[in-house]
Amino acid sequence: MNRPVLFWVQHLLGIGHQRRSAAIARACAAAGLEVHYISGGMPVPHLDLAGCTFHQLPPCRSPDDSFSRLVDDRDQPVSPAFWSARQSQLTKLITSLRPGLFMTETYPFGRRAFRHELRPVLEQVSQAGVNVASVRDILVRKPDPTRYAASADLIERHYAAVLVHEPDRFTGFENSFPFSGQIAGRLHKTGYVAEQPPRPGDPLSTRDPTGDIIISGGGSDVALPLYQAALTARRYSQQAGKSVWRILVGQGVSATDFQSLTDGADNGVIVERTRADFQNLLRRARASVSLAGYNTAIDGLVAGIPMLLVPFTTATETEQTDRARALADTGHAASLDLATITGPALAAGVDHTLGLPRQNCDPGWFRGAERSAEILGDLAAQHRE
Repeated sequence: MNRPVLFWVQHLLGIGHQRRSAAIARACAAAGLEVHYISGGMPVPHLDLAGCTFHQLPPCRSPDDSFSRLVDDRDQPVSPAFWSARQSQLTKLITSLRPGLFMTETYPFGRRAFRHELRPVLEQVSQAGVNVASVRDILVRKPDPTRYAASADLIERHYAAVLVHEPDRFTGFENSFPFSGQIAGRLHKTGYVAEQPPRPGDPLSTRDPTGDIIISGGGSDVALPLYQAALTARRYSQQAGKSVWRILVGQGVSATDFQSLTDGADNGVIVERTRADFQNLLRRARASVSLAGYNTAIDGLVAGIPMLLVPFTTATETEQTDRARALADTGHAASLDLATITGPALAAGVDHTLGLPRQNCDPGWFRGAERSAEILGDLAAQHRE
């Protein structure tokens, strides 16, 4: 008997984790698996989960980029009663659905605050099914090296596989996780998970000299410095000064800040909320300027346009800087520092980026969702046998 596949996904600030996981869930459903998708983050409008059953745990988020505390959907600090309600709902789902496979997104490489709700579930599932971890290409560097060892130990004790969402030729995960050798036998490189991967026979994007300069920053408000610099950058630009600069603002930016951006825009600069046709806009764009989050960087690689990455970085958030550096070192992007960005600096960065040679990536790099579905289907079949 085929038993369901359950996804556990928890985003705290931006929505990249949800978008990536939803793409994998859709691919699993399209492959004939029964998929249940469990979200512990704030509701994400228009999250595409075609063919999947959605379950919402009591939601929580990080109120700022320090990730030092969590609040519920009323912006109140999470309480023991909140954790109890989540644990009870998750346990009931596991008991009633009896999954053959349970996949945790990021955990145990991150999301340590949720270990108390997950560890009992991992033990429960492993008695009659398999646990799988899903993780992006690059991890946040941890100041305490014992955290790496603890993650590797949890993988060895509870997990059958780890899906790493980058191509075989890249080593972002190995470089950011010192204990990768210890769990090498469980690692599966899937390729990048792209929401709209290139299809065989698709014409390559052409660099339109009149195309827009697209500025984007994901779903949270951490890109505000980038948006603010972009409001006036066009006036200082040489190569890109004749293009429209289109700033796409995520839903995590407040209505007040959004209105301030709209009011402050120069001529030739359009400010609007993030659009459902984002990937199509990129394919027609002259260049992409963005933070260096996983999803946005992959969208730019798929589009095949010049990319200027402006990574969001704090003392505890390092993965965007590492990703921007890796893509810049391999010639796939240019990079600027978000902390010191100004309008003139951004204009100069865009002009430099437009002079980069075109990078045509291997379409096979972007089969991460489809390949993940194949691996999960194989693991579920092996367990049944």
